[in-house]
Amino acid sequence: MKEKKLPLCNSPIRVYSNFAYVLSVLLNNEEAKGWFYSNFIQVKYIKDTIETQDFVFNYSLGNLTKYFYNIPYLEVRSLKRSFLLSVCSDIIDFLCSAIKAGYYIMTIVDNYYLPPKREYNKNHNKHLIMVNGFNIEEKVFYCMGYNDRLYEEAVLKFDDFYMAVSSEEGNKKRLRDDLCMMYKLQDKDEIKYIQEGFNYFTYKFNKKLVRQSLQEYLYSVCSDEHFAGFYEVPAKSEYGIIYYEAMGQFLLKYVEGIYSGEMNVTSFHGMLEHKILMIQRLKYMQDNQYASGVDRVVETYIDLKYSAEIIRNMILKYNMTKNVELLKRAKRILDEMYVAEKEAVRSLVNLLD
Repeated sequence: MKEKKLPLCNSPIRVYSNFAYVLSVLLNNEEAKGWFYSNFIQVKYIKDTIETQDFVFNYSLGNLTKYFYNIPYLEVRSLKRSFLLSVCSDIIDFLCSAIKAGYYIMTIVDNYYLPPKREYNKNHNKHLIMVNGFNIEEKVFYCMGYNDRLYEEAVLKFDDFYMAVSSEEGNKKRLRDDLCMMYKLQDKDEIKYIQEGFNYFTYKFNKKLVRQSLQEYLYSVCSDEHFAGFYEVPAKSEYGIIYYEAMGQFLLKYVEGIYSGEMNVTSFHGMLEHKILMIQRLKYMQDNQYASGVDRVVETYIDLKYSAEIIRNMILKYNMTKNVELLKRAKRILDEMYVAEKEAVRSLVNLLD
């Protein structure tokens, strides 16, 4: 086989690489949408500090590395990158063989060795990348990754990729520096002795879980406590819709001159995707008769999406102009969103009774 390129769909979540990579594979299976729309409701955030000057907004799904192993319809294999490099005489051949078997590869690479990256030949910077294909004649891998915050495809030469994946330079303190994960859609036909819930996992849309997650989001409950039997829940994270207050305080610190410089737009784009996803979820519930009478809630979330987009664009403009009036306006819109979404979630919880 001279070339193989595994299919990818458009991930509804693109701002966070670990979700973008996996969902672009998982959601090729239509049945997996039941699991997807049952989750990704509750959010967790980490407040900014004077050291970080960054507000972190993300989803609450337990440990964000370990959650991969529990996703229905997904077969996951992982190795330490260092182990892979030490036991494989030809890592390029190994990765091509894995792709031939249907596995997508997610691993850490050093952008210093990758020509498409702005750090190429300048800075050692570790980054998470997904490989979904190869061409033997051209001696290249087909990959997905982020380049200047743009989620896009890249074509990487075998030699460059080997240098990048084997590099020991860069930000070694990151928790995922030694990760090499392979995953693919589970093929029921490949399982010799199928045991439902043991080696083959189906998942239907869980309306009860959705209602519970909405309540935990509304009352800012620590949802990660559900996983406390498996690992310690980080104390620094906070949860739920109250993130609006913390995000607003974050903006004010730039207005008041406590913080300065460029503001990280990632969390604001993450908030926008959260509202888009809520609209998609509600429409999925309507189309599949899991909910009725939610038209007004949908309308509210469409307005919330529009407002989140305005705020995200204001942050981008602020980074170019440093005009704090933009942040004051963004804070006012954020306060209005907070009130509107609380009412929308209350209504939706009642409708799901």
